[in-house]
This record gives sequence, C-alpha cells and structure tokens, in this order.
Amino acid sequence: MCETTAVPPNSPVRTGSRRPCDPRHEHAYDRGVECFRAAAELFTPRVEPVTIPYEGTTLPGYLRNGRAEWYRNCWVRTSNLAGGPVENPVADTGWLLRETQGGRVHRWRLDPATGTVSEQPLDDRGVELPTINDDLTGRPSRYLYTVTENAILKYDTLAGTSQAYGTGNGSSPGEAVFVPAHGAGAPEDAGWLLSMVEHGTAHGSELLVLDAQGMTRVATVEMPRRVPAGVHGSWVPDQRA
Repeated sequence: MCETTAVPPNSPVRTGSRRPCDPRHEHAYDRGVECFRAAAELFTPRVEPVTIPYEGTTLPGYLRNGRAEWYRNCWVRTSNLAGGPVENPVADTGWLLRETQGGRVHRWRLDPATGTVSEQPLDDRGVELPTINDDLTGRPSRYLYTVTENAILKYDTLAGTSQAYGTGNGSSPGEAVFVPAHGAGAPEDAGWLLSMVEHGTAHGSELLVLDAQGMTRVATVEMPRRVPAGVHGSWVPDQRA
C-alpha cells in the first residue's frame, strides 16, 4: 500500500491511498501541473535521490525431470544443422528517471545448440518504450522504434544504423506505436508512427504522426488538454476491434 498526495490550487493538502503503486509515478499536483520532483518536497525529512547499480539481467531456467527451453518474443535463425542464434532487441529501464538515463538497447543471442548467451549493446543513448511492427511479433523483424527525452528513434538492427526525429527541447514523446500500411509486398517499415508528445514549456500536448520509413512528420493533432509524459498505446484496426 502506498500513499499519494495532491495539492490543488488554493486548497489544503489531501491524502489518499491506492494499490498497486510505482514510486516513479507518485506525484503532486500544483496548479494543474504534474511534477515528479515536487512530490519529494512535501515530505519531512526530505526525500533524497539514490543510485541503484544495474547488475545485468538474469534469465532463469527451472528444470524438473527433463529439459525445458523457454524463449519469449524471439525466433530461431538457422545457421547450421543444430540451429542458429535467437536474437531479441530489448531496452532496459526508463528515461523518466532522467538523473540516471540508464536504459540502453541491447541484443541477446541464445544458442540452443551450445547453451551459451551473448549480449551486445546496440546504442549508448538512454531510451525507453520499445516497439516493433506488431504483425511480426514472435517472428523475425528488422526495425525497432524507441523514444528518448526529446526524440523518436528508429533502429535498423540488420544494418546497424539508426534514424532520429527530434521533438524539440523540453518535450517528452510517448510510446511510438507502429501502424502498418497493408498491401501486397509492403516493406516491414511501410507505415506510420503515432506518438503523444508532451511539451513541458508550452504546457500542452500533441499527437505526432511520422512516416516510419523516412522518419519525417506527416501530421500533428493538437490535444485540447495536456497529456502527461509516458503514455503507452496500441493500434487496433477496425477489422480487429
């Protein structure tokens, strides 16, 4: 159980509880503006930031009366009779903790034939909210989309290159949702990216539409109300709704 605190304009402090909670999302409301750091000022003694070291990622295996192999969101790329590596681009913890900027894109290769695992960093920029073309979930995919503090990034994991679309200083783009352009023989990255972008200095938000192939702006839709940073999203076409 955790306790939240809200401070409306010209009103006394109100407290309440909710479950479950994430310490990163505890916040205070001061004149309608969501402030992550301002919440710490409400406590005595003052809450100070701490650094938690990253000790890597563990993939446990539990074997009982036999051999079990579990791979999630991966695929086998055959390179010999015994089977080749499994590749899975992933991103670690979040850019919302701007003091640490600890999230990095890595690729893990799991070789079922030898039982070995290797890890390869793909970028040194801090990123979060990774997405792909959902039509290829669990199958080989080439392109990965992520966001950083003021940009949307596209990775070509085959060529080892990246493209960036800057959303401006003081901005916070939300999860870049891929919308495929269906058609016979359409390339994997043919489509659009949708991201809800918060502009902190302007106290407003917009829905940004990018051409996923060229990472260029197609349209923006101004929101009637500010939408806080860190928004997740999904694209559900009419035939699946």
